[in-house]
Amino acid sequence: MTDFSGARLLVVEDQAILALAHKALLEKVAYTVEVVLTGEAAIEKVREGVNFDLILMDINLGSGIDGTQAARHIIGEQDIPILFLSSHTEPEYVAKTEAITNYGYVVKSSSPTVLYASIKMALRLHRAKIQLRERNHLLQNLFNQSPIGIMAIDEKLYIVQANKVAEEFAQRTLAEVTPARCGDFLGCLNASQNPGLCGETPQCATCGLNLQIRGVLAGKGPQDLELGVLEQLTGVEVRHRTIRYKATPLPIEGRPGVLLTFYDLET
Repeated sequence: MTDFSGARLLVVEDQAILALAHKALLEKVAYTVEVVLTGEAAIEKVREGVNFDLILMDINLGSGIDGTQAARHIIGEQDIPILFLSSHTEPEYVAKTEAITNYGYVVKSSSPTVLYASIKMALRLHRAKIQLRERNHLLQNLFNQSPIGIMAIDEKLYIVQANKVAEEFAQRTLAEVTPARCGDFLGCLNASQNPGLCGETPQCATCGLNLQIRGVLAGKGPQDLELGVLEQLTGVEVRHRTIRYKATPLPIEGRPGVLLTFYDLET
């Protein structure tokens, strides 16, 4: 439905004649349109389970709640794009609606062409938002379901994210030790003896894991897979864990970062 024909719209307008005029105007371009006259009725209509693709919301709705209040109620319960419609052009009105949703603001005196274009833009934005959310959900599932350990590390060597396999290897969650560097999180014996100094002690200068991470941050590109032995402190016991790992560049919020992948050869 690239042209959004057949999209279901709800018009919320307290002036019946104007509401019906909007309905007729929108049905000319193949939208399916329902009309309510109050904010309370709009909330109830949404709660009835009707799947609206977009709500065209007037701001001033008579003696009941206004359009911004109705919009807050609705989007607090369902993810529906709301396009505000008003005769007001004052900046404070626009700012008030932007604090609720960013799908747009149309002045009532605008031409039908402007209204049509604004509706299509709001529908496109909402579709893009849903697609982005679905992609992020997929990536998060892949991240957590991966059979290898994965960690994202920022330019200060701190771990910003770790998947379930990494947490199982470390025998702790990242939340338990945040902020933490690799050694702090993975239970490196040297890091446990030098808390907060992972990557900075003399021993770290010979740590292949640290060297790989720093190599990526220095702009050397992906570092080849390496085999290493981690002295892991678990309680009072020291275990020697043999792992194979690789570090690759991963920009984090526009800054250099590292994607570290590894797996335990003992499992």
